[in-house]
Amino acid sequence: MNTSSNDQNGTPWFGFVGYFSKPIAQDLKLVERLFCLLADKRWPWLPRLAEYAVSDGGKKSKKIPIAKRTQLALVEAFVDESFYRLSIDLSRDDKKNISSVAIDTGSNASSYALPFSCEFQTRGYGMKKGKDVQGWIDLMHDFVKALQITHAVLPVFGNQDACTSDITGIKISLDGVPAHPRPNERLLDSVWRDNLGVGHLRHPRWGTYLNKNHIEKLGGVALIQKKIDPFLVKDFGGLTFFQLTSIEDCLSLNAEEKRLAFSELAKPLLPSIKWFD
Repeated sequence: MNTSSNDQNGTPWFGFVGYFSKPIAQDLKLVERLFCLLADKRWPWLPRLAEYAVSDGGKKSKKIPIAKRTQLALVEAFVDESFYRLSIDLSRDDKKNISSVAIDTGSNASSYALPFSCEFQTRGYGMKKGKDVQGWIDLMHDFVKALQITHAVLPVFGNQDACTSDITGIKISLDGVPAHPRPNERLLDSVWRDNLGVGHLRHPRWGTYLNKNHIEKLGGVALIQKKIDPFLVKDFGGLTFFQLTSIEDCLSLNAEEKRLAFSELAKPLLPSIKWFD
């Protein structure tokens, strides 16, 4: 995909991508919980335009005013076996689409160890009074718990294209130059999907969720804290969240140094370019 960035570099864009194994379509209580989260007041900008990916490769587009709590339409989308993915955008115009959601519904499982994924994205600045990035991050934590996510990352980039490329794995170029600052990481994280989240990890980001198995292989929470000095460590039972810096310092040199230290520590569990040999 070739594009030209409409966003100033250095202004934060927050993303999230998580992997899970439980089909949403088979759990009505989970569907109801997801609806509540999708209509939550903590969204800085509430995505409203839904599009369903159909199992035969087609798409069905339908505008759903989520803010008016049209619960039935979303519930039907989650449980309808002809749909396998629900996407909700703020706008069909890429330049205005500053908040988005994409969730696998579980009706079309792959052979991956964690067959389902979800991606979220929001602009991290210019929010209205009463809205903030922390509220959006707390929402991501709630999605982690609701979907029983096994592994996830919460990246921050200085522009939308880099963030989109990272969470979706799509190659995006800006005037022929990769939008992602580390294109090899994007490639490796997207290509080696089979055992992702169970065996190997995605490359660490500003926010990284590790399960107990990952943490044990990396030497334990105490060692991770010693090596990278995270700003925040939060336990979600089977998953632990490591946040490298405060929100205000998310694009700082300090954040980058901690990301590099985390990547070095996690290297034994990261996909390698050597795997192509």
